Amino acid sequence: MKLTFDKICQITTGAVSIQQSSDGIHFYRFTPTQAATYGSQDPYFLERALSTTGCTLDMITDADHIALDIASGNKFEIYVDLLPVAFFNLSGPQVISCPLPAGKKRVTITLPSHVAGVIRSVELSDGASVEPCVHDLRVLFLGDSITQGWDSLRDSYSYTYIVTRHLNAEALNYGLGGSRFSAQTLEDVGFDADIVFISYGTNDYTFYPSMEVLKNECAAYLDAVRSLYPHSKVFCISPIWRDGGER
Repeated sequence: MKLTFDKICQITTGAVSIQQSSDGIHFYRFTPTQAATYGSQDPYFLERALSTTGCTLDMITDADHIALDIASGNKFEIYVDLLPVAFFNLSGPQVISCPLPAGKKRVTITLPSHVAGVIRSVELSDGASVEPCVHDLRVLFLGDSITQGWDSLRDSYSYTYIVTRHLNAEALNYGLGGSRFSAQTLEDVGFDADIVFISYGTNDYTFYPSMEVLKNECAAYLDAVRSLYPHSKVFCISPIWRDGGER
């Protein structure tokens, strides 16, 4: 039983838009305006903005197997009731599949964090039930490479995924490697976050010409976050120490 495009949209988290094209289903966590803004700052940022960091298919189902026809992307990871059961690291288009335990359970598929994962189809056992997972709250992650999950052993082992699973949250991950405080990248995307985590600073220190400029950029960013999310709890994670050279 192949899921319809509408059903796939219903069980998707972490994407602000989903588009079906001739090559498959594309998931976008940034708007075109945001992606273009990042691209104007650094060409590498555009590629990273188009990755599917934090995008998942999160469902309750009684299916006894699941199969995904992958058009592009490398790391796809499958969890059952919040426990990892299968990891795939692909080098090209491929169909991946995984048996599932009997009865109703939560099945979560994480898409690649550092490239764009494109899916042609999602298939479950014939006649299986499937419904979106109900989450307790919404969490927005803002940050650089640590938030995007660079150097994690598995994409789903990054701190953002760990926090998301712990809180049973629906998350939107705006982590982008190499990025810094930049209020121009923020936009109202209709994601009503209960909690906002902000984790920048390490790239800012080596990019901005002085601490005064860094402070101003930081203040402008925090003001913009507060304006967009006036009712959210906002937590700032300060960067760990690293040798950034003489300043």
